[in-house]
Amino acid sequence: MARDTLILFTANFPYRNVTEAVFVRSELKALAAEFDRVVVVPRWAEGELSAVDTPGVEVDTSLARHIYTRFKPSKLPWLLTPTVIRRLPAVLAEAHGVRALTHATTSVLNTAVFAPVLRRLPTGLSCCIPTGSI
Repeated sequence: MARDTLILFTANFPYRNVTEAVFVRSELKALAAEFDRVVVVPRWAEGELSAVDTPGVEVDTSLARHIYTRFKPSKLPWLLTPTVIRRLPAVLAEAHGVRALTHATTSVLNTAVFAPVLRRLPTGLSCCIPTGSI
């Protein structure tokens, strides 16, 4: 039976983050036993890198090193793209209050910005993003 690759997105793991490390590290062996390949993709690569020595588990820091992650103002031009503009009426209709509007707009913006980034990652993450989903 063919097993696949699991892409595990984390906030900071395997960089020093005690809270996340307690959960993720304890699950890696079980995940590696169920999948041919487990790729850990941290959003942030800050602090000391801790070793991940579980066979079948690798770390890809491409997302953490990307300019959109490191320098948030670089995402601002995306607010004017058709992908984001097309979704704004729904965001405005559903968001009640400034905080909800901010969170919803940020989600739409991040989806538009990071989907193409994920498709280009060398770990083959394009399998995880359905074509035409954004």
